[in-house]
Amino acid sequence: MQNSLVHFEIPVNDPEKMSKFYSEAFGWNFQSAPMGEGQTYWMISTGPQGKSLAGGMYKKQGADEVVRFYVGDEDLEGTIARVERAGGSLLQRFEVPGMVTGALLYDPEKNVLGIVKTSSRRASRASRRSTSRKRARKSKASKRKR
Repeated sequence: MQNSLVHFEIPVNDPEKMSKFYSEAFGWNFQSAPMGEGQTYWMISTGPQGKSLAGGMYKKQGADEVVRFYVGDEDLEGTIARVERAGGSLLQRFEVPGMVTGALLYDPEKNVLGIVKTSSRRASRASRRSTSRKRARKSKASKRKR
């Protein structure tokens, strides 16, 4: 979906300890994946697939790192331009080969936010699912009226 939250990241000092904390506190599931250069990225599942926001956790690289959220949009360049017009600024562009292209930006108070390019195919599937659900609800409502 365009301009919806699609991902979050939690930088931590002790991934083992923090994955245990989030598992116990919220029931989240973690799966570690090597990222090269001795780094590990922990994929976070916050609930049933397709019904929750996915996230990631990694070992902090600097003391000033904070939780980030990522917004999805089909028009990455247009979104960067809108953020800049609204008073934000571009920090860096990034690509995870075969997975995602995006950018990290600053809001006017220097909070970091991420933008990831979503495919129109994904957005159109989400739109079709939403339309199908609306039709199903209308159909059920009209049957109840009879």
